[in-house]
Amino acid sequence: MSARVAASRCKLILLLSTAASLGCGPKSAFPPSSQFAQICNTVDAQRRWVRSYMDEAYLWYSEIPAVDASAYGTPEAYFNALLVRTPTASGKPRDQFSFTYPTEAFDNLINAGVEASYGIEWKIVPYTRIIRVAYVEPGSPAALASVGRGATILSVNGNDVNTMPVNPLVNALYPSDIGVQTTFEFSEVNPPAVRDVMLTSANVTKSPVPTASVLDTASGKTGYLVFNDHIATAEDPLMQAVEQFKAAGINSLILDMRYNGGGYLYIADELAAMIGGDGVVGKVFEKLRFNDKRTAETNANVFNFSTTTVDNQRTLPKLGLSRLYVLTDSGTCSASESVINGLAPFAEVILVGNTTCGKPYGFLGKDNCGTAYFPIEFQGTNAAGFGDYADGFAPTCAATDDLEHERGDTNEAMLAAALAHQATGSCPTTRQVMSTLPSGQLFRSPVRENRFLTE
Repeated sequence: MSARVAASRCKLILLLSTAASLGCGPKSAFPPSSQFAQICNTVDAQRRWVRSYMDEAYLWYSEIPAVDASAYGTPEAYFNALLVRTPTASGKPRDQFSFTYPTEAFDNLINAGVEASYGIEWKIVPYTRIIRVAYVEPGSPAALASVGRGATILSVNGNDVNTMPVNPLVNALYPSDIGVQTTFEFSEVNPPAVRDVMLTSANVTKSPVPTASVLDTASGKTGYLVFNDHIATAEDPLMQAVEQFKAAGINSLILDMRYNGGGYLYIADELAAMIGGDGVVGKVFEKLRFNDKRTAETNANVFNFSTTTVDNQRTLPKLGLSRLYVLTDSGTCSASESVINGLAPFAEVILVGNTTCGKPYGFLGKDNCGTAYFPIEFQGTNAAGFGDYADGFAPTCAATDDLEHERGDTNEAMLAAALAHQATGSCPTTRQVMSTLPSGQLFRSPVRENRFLTE
């Protein structure tokens, strides 16, 4: 089983089978986590570190369930048992997002955008075995094999996807390392075909900004920007895209973040500042609230819209737009929602697609014995003091993620709906923005569904 899958196995198994929940209990006091840090030769010491660290760092430390540590054979399992699962208004667990991850693998992904995979992002229709290709990374094994957006898995290594056991299916979708060979039978949509494709996993480098184009519309030039990940390598291509849009003289921007699960908060700040321009300079982008043991950090973490890159070496280009279209889906999460929420007091932000994931929370993270632990540590609010969107932002105009068309195709349902609203000021009818096949829910590494601060 891959470490990547182990970090979020429960979430995927819920999509493919049935749900479960945990209860809650009282809090208690614990010694400083530093007393147990990096004592790696016993599970007991690592569990003690986990419990103390949670008491210090967790946003909801006072609501941590009372559980028997000895019942959990690994510190990671114990960590998961401590999370607060009380429901939000919609019935979702309040903490769906805290996670653990191998430290080295986390560093590789968040900083360099590299992970072992076939280069496919999967969408799964919850509680079914309908698994489709959301997109393929350029230059990846899947791209070289011409696997197309919207393809549906029929079988894996000769096993019918509808009847094979869950664990082998999960392991096949998310390989543990490079060099793993898997044969998928796909039903492709463009053009329609059924074919077998053998894929070998490799170290795939994410393309956080794969598309930046200018569309000629009746209302003028419109920028279209696909933004997939708030990782460190996104900074340069985002700046280049904004420079391209400035040179083209765009008067509107459609920001496609339907698959963007978040990442570094400073990237969100920079992007929002470039979009807002002079109108947001010196104003609050996001304020962070930590638990009541960490008031100094709460007071210190007020982020104004950036004017330079995080290293202060380059001035950010500015678009200065007063209106922004954002294409959203259930996979639009965390730092992506910060862009939406941070700009909302200063610009008209029109959401097109589906309700976002609902994660106004974030992490710093800490390593212990080779595992990085990420309990939710803070909640973010915008300049107006708003940050209560645990059930997500609802779209202005509803539209499905149209897997029968490539992103950037003006016939694709979400982009078409945004362009229609831009032209008329009204949302298109439901019939006009529904695709013919089920879309599903994006499933990926928890590293790519979060909001992180730098050290």
